[in-house]
Amino acid sequence: CLLDMGPLSPMMLLPLAVIVPGLSAFGPPFSICPGLRGTGTMRRSQNSEFLTNRVESCSLAQRSALHAEASGPLTRTIVLAENKMAILSDAKGLGFIEGVLRLPLRWFLMACLFALRLTSILAHPVRFLLAFRKLSAPPSAISPHSPTTVPSPIISAAISMTPSVTSATMTTRREANEQKKRDMLVFGGKMCSDDEMAALETLEQKVKLMLIAKGDTAMGTQMDVEWLRNLSSVNLIPHLRATGRNIDKTCANILRTACWRQSFGVAQLMQNSSRWKLEGFFDSHGAEREVDWLPEFAETNGARNPVLLYRSAKHTPSGIPENQWLKFFVYQCEWARTRYPAHQVVLLVDRVGSGISNQDPTVLRALAPIIQDHYPQLIGKIYIAPVNPVLSIIWAIVCIILDDETQSVVQLISGDDWMLDLRALIKAKWLPMRLGGDLSESAELAWAAGERHD
Repeated sequence: CLLDMGPLSPMMLLPLAVIVPGLSAFGPPFSICPGLRGTGTMRRSQNSEFLTNRVESCSLAQRSALHAEASGPLTRTIVLAENKMAILSDAKGLGFIEGVLRLPLRWFLMACLFALRLTSILAHPVRFLLAFRKLSAPPSAISPHSPTTVPSPIISAAISMTPSVTSATMTTRREANEQKKRDMLVFGGKMCSDDEMAALETLEQKVKLMLIAKGDTAMGTQMDVEWLRNLSSVNLIPHLRATGRNIDKTCANILRTACWRQSFGVAQLMQNSSRWKLEGFFDSHGAEREVDWLPEFAETNGARNPVLLYRSAKHTPSGIPENQWLKFFVYQCEWARTRYPAHQVVLLVDRVGSGISNQDPTVLRALAPIIQDHYPQLIGKIYIAPVNPVLSIIWAIVCIILDDETQSVVQLISGDDWMLDLRALIKAKWLPMRLGGDLSESAELAWAAGERHD
């Protein structure tokens, strides 16, 4: 019974020690009874004679049984308790204790055992609650010197299941975040693949290392460090796709672009924006407005790609210097990439009324390498309308040396129904009437003169 009680067993001996002072074999246990002082030796001698006479009056078999019973500690305790009770029964003025001690010893011991057993039964829930409280407490609240408690099977099973559930939840959440990031990384209407995502992470790390290695050196003054530092994942996608996901080649191209931007003065160009905007560039040179950005969502497919309208019939090759044209177009490329980082520019070439005198291959030869090397995949589509048979033959010859991707960018609109074909690509309300749209020339000029491209 005491072993079953566990750590509470010493506490259960306290009632016995208080009610039965005879459990103590040594020392005078009668200090609470002033009338019994000095009588302990006499009473013990009388009690010894009583036990001796009792043993001598028994037979040999009874003596052996009595000797076997007396050999145990519990029997010796009972004998001592009987002696003490016999002594205390003759005492006077014990009050309530005397009445309790006059009860038969068997009843008294049965009551004590019943109390111990009841306490043992009640101890199990207490131990369970203590163990559960220890398991539910945070690790910092458990003292390292506290005794180890073995949890129940139910609690152990719950604890063993917790890491797997948490791990599965974390894995699901991580996959959801990666999928969300992949869905957000869309450039030119094309979502990033898993291979592109892996290459993009490696490229971002290499760009950071490039900044650390060359940002504080002499070479750092020769490149646009601020542009490198502000490159985002969306900005890196076109550079990565232009090289076929070749990371080393992409890093080399990005480094060359940073050096070109510093030498060309792109940052200073963007700061002095009023000079290179559509509204100020042509007016400052006294020329007709050749270029204009159409409003957002001008395409019939609902895409947000910026559409640039180029009126080739208004171009005069010797009107504006070549370097001014380059800075103007670099500003427009930078504006489009900054405002629409995940979209590509749609170039609409208006050839109505254009002839040989309006062609300027010099500006095109100087501008093409800049767009190809430093603004890769900026132009997503080029619509040229209308196209005569001569231009169609020239284009067919040029396509021999062009790859399929470049050929897919350029679309020639020709034939008798070229206006209907163009209306199927660009919304009619933003198309001039000469291109088959609903916008009159006066409305076009009034709209083009407005401040619409900030």
